Amino acid sequence: MYKRQEFNWAKVILYNKCAPKMSICTLLAKLNRLHTKDRLSKWNGAKDKYCVLCTNQIEGRDHLFFNCNYSRILFEDTMTKLHLNLGNSVDFNHVLDNLCSK
Repeated sequence: MYKRQEFNWAKVILYNKCAPKMSICTLLAKLNRLHTKDRLSKWNGAKDKYCVLCTNQIEGRDHLFFNCNYSRILFEDTMTKLHLNLGNSVDFNHVLDNLCSK
C-alpha cells in the first residue's frame, strides 16, 4: 500500500499568503527545476554555462543562491535582517528544511 509522505516544506511553499508566482518559483527551486544555465545547456547544447553575475563558475541552483559571490552577500544580508542563522549552508534543500523547522 502507498504510504503518504509528509513534506515539511509544502506548507511553507504552497500554503502561505505570498503571491502564487513566488510559491511556484520556490517550488521549482526546491525541485531543482529552475532554468539555470547548467540545465539549459543539457537541453539545447548552449556553450555558455557560466554565471551571469560572477562569470566564475557554472550557473546552477545552489551556485546561484549560495556560492556566487554576488548572491551570497545578498543572502547573508537578508538572513541577518531576518535574524536567522543558517550557518554555512550551501544546499538549497538544507536551507529550506532549516527555515521550515523554525
